[in-house]
Amino acid sequence: MQVWNKIFKDDEWLNTVMNQTYTHVSPPIPALIGYDILKLYKGSDERVYLLLTANDWGGNIQFAPDTRHSLRPHKYDKESHEVSIEGTKITIALERYNMEELKLKEPQKLFHLTGKSKDKPETAALYYNEDVPVRIGEDEIGGIRDNDRLLVQDLSTIMSKFRDGKPVMRYIQKHGGTPPSRMIPMPPYLCVIVGIFPYLYDISCVVPSYGPVPSLLLNIASGGANTFAL
Repeated sequence: MQVWNKIFKDDEWLNTVMNQTYTHVSPPIPALIGYDILKLYKGSDERVYLLLTANDWGGNIQFAPDTRHSLRPHKYDKESHEVSIEGTKITIALERYNMEELKLKEPQKLFHLTGKSKDKPETAALYYNEDVPVRIGEDEIGGIRDNDRLLVQDLSTIMSKFRDGKPVMRYIQKHGGTPPSRMIPMPPYLCVIVGIFPYLYDISCVVPSYGPVPSLLLNIASGGANTFAL
């Protein structure tokens, strides 16, 4: 809990998320996403940029007490919806519960680029019910492509998970940005393209035992990579 204690002064919001259950969808879980979670976990005092999400498919967490009430003293940027924890170099992008995609001012900060050409993104996540961060590799990251390069600064998808361990794809977009039309790699699942939202296709996913699941927050059946042309 050392990492969480650096960000939260109490566990009211965290427990609210952990106590939430649903009958027909997987339960939510607090998650800190971003490659910098590895640095924070190791005790580094370098600058850290992370995304805080509840991975809430049922929608009740938006009515819970404001996340910021449980945070340590911080400065809040209303436009970017980010907080800077006072006395630290930690910046947290907060989830906007009125939309399913995750919109960030600088989404590329969640990733670390590897490979000879620095074109292979990776990130990491720490879940509240686990002690150690997990790496999210290139095979679990999708997004807009320019030739063979993923433009994670504009639009990306990452594989996360719910509290019961079932996977979920999270869609990350630059706040205020409209990325160009490119190719988006997606893990395989039973999906159909059903319409346009607002500049790319809205996707519905038919997941066994769940039925049709609309929108871009997807309960994924398996991993891998397919590519959809937009």
